[in-house]
Amino acid sequence: MGSISNRENETEYRESAQGSAEQTSYGWKGYLAYFAGYTGLFCLTAAAVFVWFYLTKRRFVWTTDGVNQHYYGLVYFSRWGKEVIRQFRETGIFRLPTFSLRMGYGEDLLTTLAYYVIGDPFSLPAVFVPERYMLAYHDIMLLVRFYLAGISFSAYNFCMDRKNRIGVLAGALVYVFNGFTLAGMRHHYFLNPFVFFPLLLIGCERYFRKKRPGLFIFMVFLTAVSNFYFFYMMVIMTVLYAAWRSFRLHGLRRLGRVILDGIAFVCYGLLGTLLSSVLFLPVILRFLQDPRTAYDKQIRLLWPAKYYMNFIDSFLTNGSRALGEYWTYMGFGAVAAFCVLFLFTQRKKHFDLKAGFVGLTALLLIPAAGYVLNGFSYPANRWMFAYALLIGTMTAAAVPEIGEAGGRSIAAAVTLTAALVAVCIGWNYTFSRETAQAVAILLFGLAAALLCRIAEKENAADSAGIASPGASSAASDSAAADPSASPDTFSLEKKGWTEISVRHKKYLLRVQALFLACVILTIVSAGYFGFAPSRSNGVYEYLSRAQIEVQTAKDGAAAAGLLDGRKMNIDGNIVETGTPGAAASQGIPFYRYTTFDPENNTSILYGVSNTQYYWSLSNPDVAQFQTETGMLNKMIHQYDTLDDRTALNEIAGVRYFLSDTATGVPFGYEKLEGLSYSNKDLWPENDSIKRYSCEVYENQYALPLGFTSVNWISRDDYEAMDIPQRQQALLQGIVLEQDPGGDLHRLDL
Repeated sequence: MGSISNRENETEYRESAQGSAEQTSYGWKGYLAYFAGYTGLFCLTAAAVFVWFYLTKRRFVWTTDGVNQHYYGLVYFSRWGKEVIRQFRETGIFRLPTFSLRMGYGEDLLTTLAYYVIGDPFSLPAVFVPERYMLAYHDIMLLVRFYLAGISFSAYNFCMDRKNRIGVLAGALVYVFNGFTLAGMRHHYFLNPFVFFPLLLIGCERYFRKKRPGLFIFMVFLTAVSNFYFFYMMVIMTVLYAAWRSFRLHGLRRLGRVILDGIAFVCYGLLGTLLSSVLFLPVILRFLQDPRTAYDKQIRLLWPAKYYMNFIDSFLTNGSRALGEYWTYMGFGAVAAFCVLFLFTQRKKHFDLKAGFVGLTALLLIPAAGYVLNGFSYPANRWMFAYALLIGTMTAAAVPEIGEAGGRSIAAAVTLTAALVAVCIGWNYTFSRETAQAVAILLFGLAAALLCRIAEKENAADSAGIASPGASSAASDSAAADPSASPDTFSLEKKGWTEISVRHKKYLLRVQALFLACVILTIVSAGYFGFAPSRSNGVYEYLSRAQIEVQTAKDGAAAAGLLDGRKMNIDGNIVETGTPGAAASQGIPFYRYTTFDPENNTSILYGVSNTQYYWSLSNPDVAQFQTETGMLNKMIHQYDTLDDRTALNEIAGVRYFLSDTATGVPFGYEKLEGLSYSNKDLWPENDSIKRYSCEVYENQYALPLGFTSVNWISRDDYEAMDIPQRQQALLQGIVLEQDPGGDLHRLDL
C-alpha cells in the first residue's frame, strides 16, 4: 500500500509541477512580464533576420510594387492628407479631393488608393510625418506590423487559456517570422491580416463566452475599411471558425443554438460592414467593374506535380520556392512541423487543432479553394495568415507537453518527422540545403532535451532515498509501527517529493527553453538563407535610398521641372523656380506627356499627367479602348504608352514626348531647344545606378483634353473596322451605341 500511495503522490507532484510550469502569473504583472519578454525576443530575432538589409544599405522597399505602388502611394497620401488639413485650418471647409488626372487618364483617388493606404491604420499617421522622414516611417511601420502580429497571436492564445509563457512565445515567433510574412513584406499590407485576424477571433470568443459583440463589430469595421481584399478572406475564415466553435460548444442536440449564433454573427458582421461602407462600398463597386474580374478562367482540378513534390519542403522552409507562384509560402520550420506531428500522437487531446490542420491543409492542396479565397480572380493562397495562426497555436500547445510526454509519443513524432524528411530526400531531391539546416536544428533540440530527461531521471533516483518506491514503502511501514516517529517520517517524505517537484519543474522549463531557442535559430537560419548576399539575391530585391531617389526622379521630375518651369527635389518640393517652359509660356492649363518607358506612378508625386498607369484596380473603359485599338501593354492594369501612335496621342491630349534620342520619336513631334533634363547629379558616388536623361519634343498637331465633333460612328461599323481604320475613324467622329438623332452626321467609312 505504501508503494501505491507514493506513486499517487509522485503523480500529484508531477501534475503540480507541470501546472506551475504552464501557468503565467495571474494579473497584469504576469502579462506585463510576458510582453516584455516577447518584446526583447522579437527585437533580437528581427535584428538577426533583417541585419542583411543594414549591411547592404537596403530599405524595406521592394523593387517593383514596393516602390511604385506602396511607397509612392504612401507619399502621395501623406501630401493629400496634409492638404486637406491645411485647407480645413485656413478656411474651415472640410474638402476631400476624390479625383485626379495625375493617375493614367484620370482615376478616382479613394477607390484606387484604398487598396494600399487609405483606410490602413498603419498609413493614417503618415499625414503628420514630415516628408523627409517618410522613408524611415515606411520602414518602421513594417516592423510595427511584425511586432503587433505577435501581440495579437499572444492575446488570442491567452484568450484560449494557453498560459504557458514559453510555449506561447515559441508559437508567436513561428507566427510572426514564417515564409509568408518574409515574402509578403514586399507588400506591407499583406501583413495586416496577421494583426487583425487573431483579434477578430477573440471577438468571436468574447461573444461565445460573455455575449459581448463589441470587439467583433469593431474588428469587422477595421478590416473592411483597411483592405477589402483581405477582408473577404478573413470573412470566410471567420465564418468557418465561428461555425466550428459554435458546433463544438453546443453540439447537434442544440442545433437551434448554433443557428442563433450564426444569425447573431451575420447581424453583427453586417453592422460592422455598414459602419465601414463610406469607403468599403465604393471600393466594392469599383472592384466589381474591374476588367480583371470579367475574364472567364479555367481552374484546374489539381496543382502541377511540382507543387505536391515540394509541399513538405516548403512547409519546413522556403528553400525550394516552388510554391511561391501560388503564394503558398509556409516556411514554419522543422520545430513547428515536429510540434504538429507530436500533437497527432496525443490521443483524445487537441481534437480541434488537429481537425483544423487537416481541413486547412486540404484547402491548400486544392486549386479551387485558392481560387475562391482569392476573390475568384486566380488560384492563390494568400489566406496563409489563417494557416499560420493554426500552426503557431499548435506549436504553443505542443511545447509545454513535450517534456511530459512518454517515450512512445516522442518516438512516434520523431519517426513521422524522419519519414517526412525521407520523402523530401527521395522524391525528386526536393530536400533543400535550407531545410537540412532546419532539420539539424530540430535534431539538436531533441538531443539536448533527451539529455535533460536522462539527467532529470538520474537526479530523481538519487534524491534523498525517499524517491525510491522501496524506501518510501519502508518509511510508511516504519511510521505505522512507531507512531512517535510518524511526523518526522512524513515530513521527510514530503521534503523528498518537493525536491523532485522542483527538479522536475526545472527540467520542464529547460526543455521548453530549448525548443524556443530552436525556433529562434530556425528563424535566423531562414533569414540567412533568404537575405544573406552569399546565399541568395533576396536582399537585392529591395532598394537603397539612393536607388529610390534616382528612380523617382525620372520622367515625372523632368516634366514638372521643364514644362512647368520648376525644379523639384526627390520629395516633390519646389527648390528653385526657373524660366517657364513651353507649357507655361504658351499658357496651356493642362497637358499630357509620354515617353518610351515612363516610370510607374511618379506622375502623382510631381503633379503631372501622362499615359502611364499601374494600380491594382483599373478602369474598364480604358481597358476596352486599348483592346479595341490593339495596345501592347504588360498587364490589363498596367499600361505605359499608346504605342507612340500619333493618332491615339492626339485623342488622349498628349502634347509632349520625352526622349534622349530622336530615334523613335512619333510623327509630328518637334524638338524644343534648350529643354533637357538629367538626374546624374543625384547620388553621383553611386555610378552603378541607371540614370535618366531626356529632351522635350512637342506635338505640332496636339488637341486639347476635351474636343467636340459633329460626326458619329455606329458601334457596328466601328467593330467591323481593322485597327488602322479605327484609329482614323476616331479622329473624325465619336463612337455611339445608338443613333443620337438631330443634326449630327453619321460617318460611313
